[in-house]
This record gives sequence, structure tokens and C-alpha cells, in this order.
Amino acid sequence: MESDTLLGDWNANWENEFSGIWKRELNLKEILRAKPEGKSKFKIEIRNALGTKENGGAKLGEELFLEILVRSEEKESCFFSLLHFDPLGNVTQLFPNKFSPDGKVMTNQEFRFPSLDLPKKYKLIASEPIGDDTLVLLASELPISFASKQVSGIYQTSSNANSVTKGIKRQLALRTFDFTSKRIVLEVHE
Repeated sequence: MESDTLLGDWNANWENEFSGIWKRELNLKEILRAKPEGKSKFKIEIRNALGTKENGGAKLGEELFLEILVRSEEKESCFFSLLHFDPLGNVTQLFPNKFSPDGKVMTNQEFRFPSLDLPKKYKLIASEPIGDDTLVLLASELPISFASKQVSGIYQTSSNANSVTKGIKRQLALRTFDFTSKRIVLEVHE
């Protein structure tokens, strides 16, 4: 077996790729470490997901989706955020978006992302680069601001994941509202 098979495709940009992965992991840990005071009233469940690593990932060109349930015995609704961290350290807010700007979802009712009624051009399709991407799901009593002015289609995006992460972490660190988070790893392969 050749060494490049063991180590992956190390090209001239390997330092940038490694740096991006390292920054992404640090940013994710910052968000996922935050906890509300007391036990959260929310629990996020993934009922079905095409593209997750645990379900075998997705081939290039396949449509990705999540079926999500936010459980709560006390709350009828919550604010839901879905953030995509790519391998290069960029972050995109997938939900809320142009079609669901307030990000409010009913608890104890399954919903699909992206919804079936979205125009085809806004569907999530497995694409390059091949490898792992990370989604962070947040359910909270109050909306969480993404604080990015860059828009790509219906989604807000930022090439400065550090800034976005710090802003979200600051909001969560206040602990004046209830929230919970979950991390999902997507895998794209040929």
C-alpha cells in the first residue's frame, strides 16, 4: 500500500487544510462546551439522516437531509439553528434562512431539513471536497444571532468562523436562557 493511500491526498495546500481543520475543531468545541444553568428543557434527536457518517455517508451528487425532533416537556416551541462548518474553517448558517427567517420550530414534532417544498436549487447536495463536514444543531428559548452580513443564496455565510463562534459562544455564555446543542458529522465520498 502506498503512503499517500494511508495519509490521504496531501497536496501543496496541506498546511492550509490542516490549519482549517484544527480551527474548525477548536470553534466547534467552544460552542459545544457551553451549557445552560441547570438541566436543559430541550433534547435534539436525529430521526433519519442521509449523509451522516454513522449512516454510511453520501456519494457525490446525492441529496442530503435531516429529520429532526426537538423534545421538550415544558415548551411548545423553540428557536432552532443549524450551522455548517466546512473542512476549511468556514461556517454557514443553514437554518434559520430566507424561507424560515425566525428559526422557530414546534417541539415534539418532527421536521425535515431542508424541507421538501424548498426550490431544487436550495437542496443540499453532497459535493467536493470529499471528506467530513460538521453540523452543529442548537435549540434554544431565544434566537441565537449568527451576525454575518454575507449571504449565499438563502444562507448566511462567513469565512471567519472564529468571529462567528465567539459571538455565538458569548450569547450562550450569558446562560440567561435555556439551550442545548448537538454535533453531527457528514461524510462525502465517491
